[in-house]
Amino acid sequence: MIEGRGFHPICFCCGADVENEAGLQVFSAPLERIEGFDGVAAAWRPPAQFAYLAAGIRTGMLGRMTGRMIKKVPADQDCVVIGWCLEVERNKHFAVTALLDAAGDLCGYSKQVWIGRRD
Repeated sequence: MIEGRGFHPICFCCGADVENEAGLQVFSAPLERIEGFDGVAAAWRPPAQFAYLAAGIRTGMLGRMTGRMIKKVPADQDCVVIGWCLEVERNKHFAVTALLDAAGDLCGYSKQVWIGRRD
């Protein structure tokens, strides 16, 4: 068992042992069973330093992410992660991320919809 507070104490997103300035501080808890939903929720205010700014839109909230893994990547090998904007539609920022292994072979990819606002 890992020492520390919470289920994943050093997680960038939910880790209770990560300093305030370094982590997202999203502390979720189980919900009472709601019809058709068995999960967790958290109240959270995204800090400005974690919001991504592109094309004049501050995209601080992930709306949806879908992805596909093509091949496994060993944890002890170097990888390259790349991301780019597909398009911007009002306050929605459509982006793509890809994971390549050290040889440059595609290992996986994802598409995201980020919700933001114009500054």
